[in-house]
Amino acid sequence: MKAHSYYPKLLVLLALSFLISCQSEKKQSIQEINVRLSKDPLKINPVFNPSSSAREVFQYIFAPLADFHPETQELIPILIDEIPEKQLIQEGPFKGDDLYKVNIRQEAKWSDGSDITADDFVFTYKSIMLPQSNTLAWRSYLDCIKNIKTDLNNPKYIEIIVEDEYMLGKEAVLTMYILQKSKYDPLDIMSKTKFEDFEKDTEWMESDSQFIQFAKAFNSPTFSRDSVNNTGPYTLESWVTNQSIVLKRKENYWGASDVENPFLQAGSERMIFKIIPDENTAINALKDGQLDVLSLKSSRNFLELSQDTLMLENFNFFSPQQYSYYYIAMNNRKPGLSDKKVRKALAHALEVNSIINTVDQGFGTRTVGHFNPAKSYYANNIEANAYDITKSNKLLSEAGWADTNDNGIKDKIIDGQLTELEFDIIISGSQLTEGIAVLFKESLKDIGVSLNIVRKKYSIMRKEDIATRSFDMAAMAVTQDVAPDDPFPRWHSDSDIPGGNNFVGYNSSEADELIESIREESDQTVRKERYIELQEQMHEDQPVIFLYSPKLKIVINNSYESSASSRRPGYMANTFYLKSGQ
Repeated sequence: MKAHSYYPKLLVLLALSFLISCQSEKKQSIQEINVRLSKDPLKINPVFNPSSSAREVFQYIFAPLADFHPETQELIPILIDEIPEKQLIQEGPFKGDDLYKVNIRQEAKWSDGSDITADDFVFTYKSIMLPQSNTLAWRSYLDCIKNIKTDLNNPKYIEIIVEDEYMLGKEAVLTMYILQKSKYDPLDIMSKTKFEDFEKDTEWMESDSQFIQFAKAFNSPTFSRDSVNNTGPYTLESWVTNQSIVLKRKENYWGASDVENPFLQAGSERMIFKIIPDENTAINALKDGQLDVLSLKSSRNFLELSQDTLMLENFNFFSPQQYSYYYIAMNNRKPGLSDKKVRKALAHALEVNSIINTVDQGFGTRTVGHFNPAKSYYANNIEANAYDITKSNKLLSEAGWADTNDNGIKDKIIDGQLTELEFDIIISGSQLTEGIAVLFKESLKDIGVSLNIVRKKYSIMRKEDIATRSFDMAAMAVTQDVAPDDPFPRWHSDSDIPGGNNFVGYNSSEADELIESIREESDQTVRKERYIELQEQMHEDQPVIFLYSPKLKIVINNSYESSASSRRPGYMANTFYLKSGQ
């Protein structure tokens, strides 16, 4: 009997040893992390089309049903149990359409502790689709939803019907950010509408006094700045305009137990976003220990910091491929640019590799088209336009351009008038666009083309030149997402309308057919073939001059366990923890 008395003591010791071991392996929280924002985001509610700086903040406050994992770039569930499989509807009024059955997690809660339900999802959809709401970008994205059904016996269950074979149907359904119905609509005004109302003429909503009242409150700063707490792991603690935004980790957060989900983690007690517009000032703040995370635009600054011995001792440097690309827009409607031979000649006159290496210090990947080189369907089989002045001159000659008056600029008779080959290129005035434009101007002299550089603020350029389609050329950038690309808004001829994104006026029946087939194709293998065919067609048509996809440039305190990703904004500070022993 006496011998057996040691067993309980032994079990206690083993249990204590196991507990200590587990605690030692537990990730250590950061008390405070300081992040630089280049500008005040003004609003941080994702349904109101916020800026890129807003994304750096709202990703810790808001959460959609699902999102793309920063590393695998695959959809993972956040507020739902699992990613639903598409089901083809076999009969009834929606025969041929796609059905997604979604179950919201039982433990998923709003900041006030109340349950997230299917009614919140329906309310969010209605609010976004309401004509008076400032949610235009999301409205076009969610237009594919044809019906939403809920279950009175299961408030967490949703059935969502999406128009047949729309390529981004699942992404549209799952990545919509959800808003709390009781918070945004305490008077229950949106219950006045049925889903079917949004499938018909919605003009009557614009004059309805209750909807006007709702939209006034919905669009106000209250819900984009003052009252933004949602279902993410952090709450907004304070916001001083043009100075700082402070987030605080939630206590007893419902998602805290899901330690593997990057969107539900909270590795620091507080996040302080310091608004520092000037990059050099931000670098000095980093060196003085006032910042822990810094994203840079200047490749030269990033390169210099990464070669500084003292900086290397204290910081990690990340440069993942960015989901964006630079290009020179060419107005295909203009007489001098309506001929693809002229556009190709201009493309061959620009030494893009030199721009990457000299202007952007090598932090870029050459691209042949609209799709990011990091995507699986990027056309690696296409050879980028080589810098070739001889070929440029040959193409211009074939198109009928020659310097007939010996003034150094090629010309041609168009509509009975002598037209010289000279263009304006509008740039935003940044160091990058300035460098690109100057190199382009010098190169074009060698082929008898005159280029005049016009500098404008980007907002003015969009309003005065892009929106009016009055420009010749413009240095532009496109920000992309991890989701599969839908080229329709930017490259289909139906988008060549006032307010449409096809502002370069690209019109190709062959491209249109491929774009339409991409949108309707659910088989990823077949869709990849169409993507590549489209890139080949656009490479032949040369509607714009595609330049390169830049790399992100991120500096992070090396006392943290941290990582970077191509997914915007390039990092998730909530997943950072103190390194062991720090």
